[in-house]
Amino acid sequence: MFTLERVACLGCCSLAPVIMIDDTAHGNLDRNKVKKVIRIYKEGDQ
Repeated sequence: MFTLERVACLGCCSLAPVIMIDDTAHGNLDRNKVKKVIRIYKEGDQ
């Protein structure tokens, strides 16, 4: 369902750490927030 790619820059330094899913940036993340974002996408509630 997900592919992980390491990139040099997403252009959202003010949101770091950040992940991009499709065209949506999710920022100011910690371990628990990442889990929550992934859970939302897996459940189809994005």
